Amino acid sequence: VLCVPKAADADDLVVRAASGPAGQQLLGALVPADGSLAGAVMRTGHRTVTQGVPQELRTVVEPEALTGVGVPLLVRDAPYGVLTVAAPALADDELRLVETFANHASVMIEYSRARSELERLLVIEERERIGRDLHDTVIQQIFATGLHLQALAGRRQRDDPDIAESLGRVVDGLDQII
Repeated sequence: VLCVPKAADADDLVVRAASGPAGQQLLGALVPADGSLAGAVMRTGHRTVTQGVPQELRTVVEPEALTGVGVPLLVRDAPYGVLTVAAPALADDELRLVETFANHASVMIEYSRARSELERLLVIEERERIGRDLHDTVIQQIFATGLHLQALAGRRQRDDPDIAESLGRVVDGLDQII
């Protein structure tokens, strides 16, 4: 069973992944941080072994499961979640196997987070590039329009000085925009 905090500031944990005969019925279940193996592991950040079925598994684990182990999934040296396993008995090499699996899962979570952050940064970088390109294009178009209006004003000055003066004001306004 994988339990993670329900929310960043919540005390309760929620089951995000579960395996075994009744794993599906555990998905989404709330696990209180107080009194549960997963809550204790989240608080301490250390592997914890208990005798008896952990509270978060009591509804689905057969009574013969006598040992529960909770192993933290550490991401950036802080508990991200807890892997909880229950079995009739866990030898030292089996406990190490659970810890190794949790360590591998932690690496994958960190990799996934880093990849998401990289993708987010790439999107921001691309938006900034598009913004610069649009800015340059708009300035060039305004400048070209101003030059065209200046040419029109020069031609119209001899025919109609008022139109030439109006065009001159428009060109001045475009120059201020640029």
